[in-house]
Amino acid sequence: MTTDPNATLNRLLVTLHRSLPMYLADAAPWTHHGDERARKVLGHIVADHRMYSGRIAELLLSRRRLVGFGDYPMIFTDTHDLSLDYLIGELIFYQKQDIAAIQDGALALQNDPAGRTLAEEVLGNARGHLESLEELRKQPALANAE
Repeated sequence: MTTDPNATLNRLLVTLHRSLPMYLADAAPWTHHGDERARKVLGHIVADHRMYSGRIAELLLSRRRLVGFGDYPMIFTDTHDLSLDYLIGELIFYQKQDIAAIQDGALALQNDPAGRTLAEEVLGNARGHLESLEELRKQPALANAE
């Protein structure tokens, strides 16, 4: 059984566009002095998710197969009023889940060269962001200040 590459790309779009970092960009977690580096990392993740979401949407639009951008998971509403330094652990947890979904998508796109290339680029980017988040977790909060 082959998977519809456009359905896979739509799932990848939703994974990025409705990720926890994208949610936090709108929900604005509580921050304090010392969270500057964490805010910068989160900002880079959000910028990349927006850029890749746009590229995936463009590809799907060119194929006339864009289904939609999906909804945020309801569980993200539990992050309201939490501090950014606490949320680093949550971001890492969900980033690992997103990486697994992206990896599955890249494998499913083996017969779609344009889709697979884009998915593999997204996967490499997601892995890089995971490394940045894990580095944040290793540092004390005040060490995040620049």
